[in-house]
Formats: sequence, C-alpha cells, structure tokens
Amino acid sequence: MNCPEFRDKTHEHLRGNLPRGEEVELKAHAEECSECSDFTSTCSELTCKEFVDFLHSFIDGELAKERATVFDRHLSVCPDCTAYLESYRRTMELSVLAMTDLSVSEKIPEELVLAVLNAQKQGE
Repeated sequence: MNCPEFRDKTHEHLRGNLPRGEEVELKAHAEECSECSDFTSTCSELTCKEFVDFLHSFIDGELAKERATVFDRHLSVCPDCTAYLESYRRTMELSVLAMTDLSVSEKIPEELVLAVLNAQKQGE
C-alpha cells in the first residue's frame, strides 16, 4: 500500500466502511510509515460528525483556539468536510443575499410596478 492509497482508505476506515482485510493493510502501513501514522492521529482528533456538530461555532469564531486548530487540521485531511464547509458558507451567503434584496430596484419604472399590481388585483 502506498501513502495516497492509505489516505483514501483511512477516511473510509474512520467511517466504518473498510473491509477487515484492508484494515489490516492500513494498520501495517501506518506502523511502517511515520507520516501516515501522524495522518491517522490527525484524522482521529475529530470525526466528520463532530465537525458538522460544531460547524456553526467554527464559522462564527466562537471555538476555543485549540479546538479551532483541530478543525483546521481536520479540513486539511478531509475533502468531504472541506466541500461541506464551502457548501455551507455559500448557502449562508445566498441566504443573506436573498433576504437583503427584497426591495424593488430603482431601475424598474414605477408605472410598471403599478401595472403589475393592478393586473394581480384584477386576476383575483
């Protein structure tokens, strides 16, 4: 097993999705490779579920510095949580945009707005 394979399989292992035989290979590789052993330690500090549970506090900057550092390390090794975080941030940006853009644009002529409102009333 090489190191890139180890990284891919470690993520599956931590989710409980790795067959027993591959778990044995994973453990053997980690015993031989200090870099992959360190990688396993980093992955074990914070599970993906814990990451999601504390995500709001992480984004708001409300986590203690030590815990935020663990989050950063988790992001450095977990592409799924990295994608989830980006998706979450984008959703929040779009939500704010949707809520702040409620006024009628000044570029729309008032006559057009009144005509649409009038047409709606007649259609009721």
